[in-house]
Formats: sequence, structure tokens, C-alpha cells
Amino acid sequence: MQSPIQQQPQHTSQSTGDNEKPLLVRMAERLGNVEPEKLWNVLKNDCFKVPYGQQPTNEQLMMLCIVAEQYGLNPLTKEIYAFPDKGGIIPVIGVDGWVSILRRQPDYQGYEFRYSDNMLRMPGAEVDGYEWIECTMHIKGMTSITVREHLDEVYKPPRKGRSGPWQTHTKRMHRHKVLIQAIRMAFGFSGVYDADEAENIRNNRAKEGSEVDITPSSPSSALLPPADDSELSESEHNMRKQLLARAEAKHCWRAAMEWVQKHPNLGDAVKKRFVNDLTESELMHSPLGTDDDSDSDNAAQAASSDDAEGGSGT
Repeated sequence: MQSPIQQQPQHTSQSTGDNEKPLLVRMAERLGNVEPEKLWNVLKNDCFKVPYGQQPTNEQLMMLCIVAEQYGLNPLTKEIYAFPDKGGIIPVIGVDGWVSILRRQPDYQGYEFRYSDNMLRMPGAEVDGYEWIECTMHIKGMTSITVREHLDEVYKPPRKGRSGPWQTHTKRMHRHKVLIQAIRMAFGFSGVYDADEAENIRNNRAKEGSEVDITPSSPSSALLPPADDSELSESEHNMRKQLLARAEAKHCWRAAMEWVQKHPNLGDAVKKRFVNDLTESELMHSPLGTDDDSDSDNAAQAASSDDAEGGSGT
């Protein structure tokens, strides 16, 4: 698959200005003067949420680059990434990306959170959360905008009995959600989503039959369904549990998928089950992170306390 750098003609000496350069060249320069071809390969392999062995098309990659350039975001640090969607993409902005956008708004003057006095524990959660959280966004020359999100309306339950960040870090995830919604309400961003919204879109389209199953499979096992729990042996159950635990602890889902695909003693149905489980685990844990998303908290606090003149984040 040729990249747009290879497909586009070179500009002549009469072309002037950054806007005359190909999009990928501009992005490569903005992200630290990396080589455009190397940037293309990294985007192709790391910036799309697809099952192991799948790759986005040139058109989908260009859509991601266009959105990233439009919002000034860095896909290499997961400020923005994408899910493939019927030949197009669902662009997803992580909390770091939303904070980056916020800090570049000229009328932004800070924000503050307010928390419910009532706590509750949602089904499957390991910790209590606030019944609701409010975020007030202060905007120069305008009345402040306040957004309240109730936990029972934004909480994501565990999938297939496995805990994710909503179960282990309920208050943090809730705070991220209300901050993102306040940014969108205050500054009018549309056409981009957070991780939970993107997952809901994909699930709804899959239920409607409008999304093609892209689970990787060999030609001989294309119609073979993944093994269910009753078909796994005790050793395979233990292997699956250890595999998921290591992948989630070290954030090495792709390496785990590759190991599964090459395992000589696993049948095709079991391999497909393991790959599906690892893919779901990656989607649950990597969008906003778990313990590793302390950088996101730091970024959010910096946006509120360092730049804010009219509010403070807590």
C-alpha cells in the first residue's frame, strides 16, 4: 500500500508556504521533523483500533491525518486515534487531546468541578463514585457554562465479567467525562468523540447489521466461531487468564495477539477467542488508561490551575 507521499507529485520551486506542502509532510514537521514515510507507517500500525492483523486503508489514514491537523493534535501520543467505520473512520479524542484543545482556546478562562455529597457504587464497580459531577467552564466575555453528568448515565459496566477503568477508577473516569462534555458545550466541537461514545457507535451499528465483522481469521477458519467458555480446557482457561493479566499490566496486547497466532498447540477457534478477548481488553483499557493515565490528570489539572484565571480544577 503506497502512502500519499509516494502517490502525490512533488511540488515545484514555485510552490511557497506551508499550506502548499502535502498534509503528511506538514504533520511530520509539526510532530518533530520526523520522516513522512516513517510517520505514515507508525500511524498505520499504532493509531487505529483494529484487531491484530488488520490495517486501515490509505483513505482512512488520510481522514485521521486531516482531523488531527484540523484540531492540532498528536496521534503519536494518543491525543487522537480512530476506529475504522464502513470505509471511513470514527475519530476519537482522548482526555489529553481534549485538554490540549481547551488550552488553545483564546476565550478559555478556567474551569472548576463540583461534586455531589451522595456516593453510590454502580454494578460491577470496585469503588464508590459520586452521584453526579458538575464542571463549570469560564469563558471570556460570556456567562459561565455548567454541565452536570450523573454517574448512572455515563457509567460503562464491565464487559464479559472483566473490570476496566470504569470499575477501578470510577471517580476519575466520571470526572474525565464531565470535563469533555463541558468543553464541547462551551466551544461547540462536533464530529469527534470520546472513547465511550465511539464504542457505543460501533456497537449500535454492529447490532443494526451495518458493520462488517473484521475479526482476523485464516481462510480455513473464516466461518469458524470463536470458542466459548465451555469449549476451553482448564489449561486454556488458565492461559487466557494469565495472558489477559499480563497484557493489561504491561499494555502489550499486540505482542500477546502475535504470540497467540503463532502458538502451535491452540486450535483456530481458541486462537480466535483469545484474539477477540485481547482486542476487547485493549479497547477497554487503552483509550483513557488506568493507573497510567496519571499524566491525563496532570494535564487536566494544569489546564485548570496553571492557565485558569477564573476557576480551579480539583
